Amino acid sequence: MNISKMVSDTVNLYRQLDAKNQKIWKPGTHVSSSYVSLNIHMSELAKSSGMLKTDITVPSGNRDYQLENYVKTLRDFLLIANLQSWTDIINVDEQTLNKLSAMKKTDDLNSLYLSMLNMLLKSYYEKSKIGYKHAWTLFLKFGIVDLGFQAEEITDKFDEMIQNDLNTVLDNH
Repeated sequence: MNISKMVSDTVNLYRQLDAKNQKIWKPGTHVSSSYVSLNIHMSELAKSSGMLKTDITVPSGNRDYQLENYVKTLRDFLLIANLQSWTDIINVDEQTLNKLSAMKKTDDLNSLYLSMLNMLLKSYYEKSKIGYKHAWTLFLKFGIVDLGFQAEEITDKFDEMIQNDLNTVLDNH
């Protein structure tokens, strides 16, 4: 996974979208809006991963849908890291991926989700770079270990979605 390229592609997409919509962000609102987007996409990912047990209409277990939700969430993580100037803590090398891959699956996905959410809220309200890094690491582990995605398929889906979204933004210019 080339995180630097993924950050660059994500930032480019959102800059194009902002230009198309003539969006000028007020100080702080871009970051808060991105955290809200991350929260929404994380909840959709949790829902598609079968964590929502109270809704009988939830489509869980659909791997393609899960991967799509995972990549949407990934893009939000990358955008926030860029907006907060925290890209130095999200780089992932082969050794890190191997360590994550060797971890065991989580028995309680709900607790994992709530831990990520707690760390993200801490990163927002307390400007905690460490909280963000921990949430990011848990997110990567969740995708690679608990959902069983390979780094290559995450990257391929990311590239496909970025290109499709960029084409949509540019075609509607």
